Amino acid sequence: MVLVVGQIGGTFVFGALTAPFGWITPSPRDIVLLMLFGVLAMLALACVNRSLKFAPASVVAPYQYTLIVWAIVLGYLVFGDVPDLATLAGAAIIIAAGCSSSGASSAWTPRCRGCRATVTPARAHASRDPFPVAPALERGPEAPVEAEAVDRGRRMKRAMR
Repeated sequence: MVLVVGQIGGTFVFGALTAPFGWITPSPRDIVLLMLFGVLAMLALACVNRSLKFAPASVVAPYQYTLIVWAIVLGYLVFGDVPDLATLAGAAIIIAAGCSSSGASSAWTPRCRGCRATVTPARAHASRDPFPVAPALERGPEAPVEAEAVDRGRRMKRAMR
């Protein structure tokens, strides 16, 4: 919820700062459309932020790159805006770089780090531990390195409180 409020607050502040330089009073129809857009945008932000509770950002982020594709398609269908070659090339570069750096090519399974036990989002959320770790007997050979990283992450989290 904090992320949604922060994003909406930032949008409001930016709009309030720039409105005096180009304000055009909207018609009643436009006001209704803007209100509908606002509600849909808030729901979309809440859904995206909620998705980050159920999967790592490396899994969620590639789906956000579809926004570029939708913007191009809807821009063409609604406004008749034909994307030029530079727009298409730039979109392709951004999408390819984002997907390759986020690890989208590897399948994600919700598992404890360093073990074979599956972690459901509810179990991970119930423990309030973003890095669930199985007992030492269940860990693989890379467990000491991962356990060290988890401990470091927990110390950083405590220090930020």
